[in-house]
Amino acid sequence: MRYPAFLKQGDRLGFIAPSFGCSFDPYLSCFDEALKVFGGMGYEILTGPNCRAALGQGKSNTPELCAEEINDFLIRRDCAAVLSVGGGETMCEDLSFVDFDAIAKARPRWFMGFSDNTNLTFTLPTLCDTAAVYGPCAPAFGMKPLHSSLGDALDLLNGKQLMVKNYDKWEIEPLKSEEDPFVPYNTTEPCCLKVFRPDGKETASGETLDFSGRLLGGCLDILVLLCGTRFDRVK
Repeated sequence: MRYPAFLKQGDRLGFIAPSFGCSFDPYLSCFDEALKVFGGMGYEILTGPNCRAALGQGKSNTPELCAEEINDFLIRRDCAAVLSVGGGETMCEDLSFVDFDAIAKARPRWFMGFSDNTNLTFTLPTLCDTAAVYGPCAPAFGMKPLHSSLGDALDLLNGKQLMVKNYDKWEIEPLKSEEDPFVPYNTTEPCCLKVFRPDGKETASGETLDFSGRLLGGCLDILVLLCGTRFDRVK
């Protein structure tokens, strides 16, 4: 597995919209604020042509132009990391136009995004042997104050924190709106992890399970669409 170099101050961060673009509030304001946050951290900023677009059917642009942006930033642009600006529903249409062979030969760089971005966070490891991060999209970094999960995501990319653990609560009903675009996560639901064992038995409270390997995945809605296609090369 190819692991990109960790971020360092002065590196260039690339931002792309392979699915949803930040074309209206609260997403646009959050994205612009996030760019200020990253710039304040000492990173150079490079935004793709689709970041603020809404020219496609339910996405930032056509599948061909979304894929062109992916190829540009993961192959040609000198970016240490590439962050998606949003999730969505139709990013799977991009994959036929993504040059995975060229990405596999190019210098590896981090890609991070969640939800619809599973189309890359899953295929980059399996098709290009390049590690990717299923994590927050760029506009989330515009919230005030930053939730600890966002700080952890940044610390992962810059190599300061290589171990992660779960958070006490999660958000089921966001409070973000056009009037208050920078409101933080509304964490009201307690976290409860459940283990589904192959033998069907319930895991006792406090029981620990040990396993090893590479954790790949993301959004199940996306994975089921990739299953059995030419983009599914899972052993």
